[in-house]
Amino acid sequence: MLDEAAGDPALAQLRDELVEQRLQGLRRFAELLAERGALKPRLTVDRARDLIWTLCAQSNYDALVGARGWSHTEYREWLSDALAAALLPTAG
Repeated sequence: MLDEAAGDPALAQLRDELVEQRLQGLRRFAELLAERGALKPRLTVDRARDLIWTLCAQSNYDALVGARGWSHTEYREWLSDALAAALLPTAG
């Protein structure tokens, strides 16, 4: 949709709206983590949202599963570990 949106104002607007909705949903998830004291110290909600947005990008799945041959299970395990490492405080 990104390529098609470049030449079509209606598609570009839809793309922008979908991106904004996704960011709002990810921000709410980060807020829930923060409300429960589950974010790393000094990690802001906005920074947590950006980390989730980056790690969960479809392009990561496409690259690792589609291009590099990872299984869906391998990808899911990596993503879970990466999100935990980026967002959650270390035990101890």
